Amino acid sequence: MKMDPIVTPQGTQQNLFLSVFDKDMSKAEKERGTTLAANALVEWKKKAWDWLDKLPVGSEFTADDLVSAVGLPTHEDGRPNNNGVGGFISGLAKVGAVRCVGYTNSDRVTNHARVLRIWRKVSYFDLEL
Repeated sequence: MKMDPIVTPQGTQQNLFLSVFDKDMSKAEKERGTTLAANALVEWKKKAWDWLDKLPVGSEFTADDLVSAVGLPTHEDGRPNNNGVGGFISGLAKVGAVRCVGYTNSDRVTNHARVLRIWRKVSYFDLEL
């Protein structure tokens, strides 16, 4: 969707995407991220499973911890795929292997201190997402 720049009260021009609040689109993007993690990123996913398998039940982690340990997944052309990380963890939460226990801010510079969920591993799992 193309939108014209908007002049804010401070005089700056930017594209504020004021009309891009769409719950169905948001859910579709979440599913797309889950699908990317589940289907397209086989090597990264294997490393992520190995890392998670070594965590004791009760361990807490964030997406940043996973990225720090395993790296970011990438698309076939080498571009980073942040959606893959969220999709992978979302899949774990969906089947009850992890549970959100709090929130913190990201330390990764590229995340600009965004809010991250803190996840707790609640069970051992033999799952393929």
